[in-house]
Amino acid sequence: MNKALLTVAFLAATFTLPLPSWAEGGGGGGGKGGKTATPTVDLNEVASVLQLKDAQRQQWDKAVEDKRVRLEEFDNANKTAVDNAQKGLSDPKRKAQAQRFLDKVKADLEALEVSLNNKVFATLTTEQQVLWTSTKLQHIVMSEFAALGLMPDQEQKIKSICDAAASRSPCLYVESNQALIKSVKQDVFNNVLTQEQRNSYTKLQQQVNQPKNKGGAKGGAKGGGGGG
Repeated sequence: MNKALLTVAFLAATFTLPLPSWAEGGGGGGGKGGKTATPTVDLNEVASVLQLKDAQRQQWDKAVEDKRVRLEEFDNANKTAVDNAQKGLSDPKRKAQAQRFLDKVKADLEALEVSLNNKVFATLTTEQQVLWTSTKLQHIVMSEFAALGLMPDQEQKIKSICDAAASRSPCLYVESNQALIKSVKQDVFNNVLTQEQRNSYTKLQQQVNQPKNKGGAKGGAKGGGGGG
């Protein structure tokens, strides 16, 4: 196996027995109310969007290689202990301690990767960081409101809002920056959409949240109606 893939491989193996609730996507509190998922990003996508060239591309590639080496070092430093902890998962007396250790290793790895990715991102100019942030924001927001039949002038206004927000808060992990996304969506809702579009969007949001309520209502009806 390629050494660069060892970290991913041993983590994948580590959490086959059993995954912590937050790692399964459900969150510690159950469903959407659980812990926030670890942010992810594709550095190849960043480089592609920004069309890095020549000396800057070399600097970027060096930072990416440095990241790979650091992750491999982390892997090598923890692999024996992780292997032992994996074995401990099948021992009732060691299972809880082993799982705590594996959770910590995974959290440490995730924190390291976020830190290293941000170092790669720091090799970009401020203008490039803003461009990346705005590009991702536009994709997220346009997708959110696409069903409303946005007009070209509205799309241009959304682009301007995303550009302004990105210039204030450039970041690598745009999709995980819920505060930024919420702020931009609210700005678009209030200042770009027509009243008719706002009404339609509100109805669409209500429909998205209806299936669970309908299921609950049917369940109540089948069970005798519940408490009115």
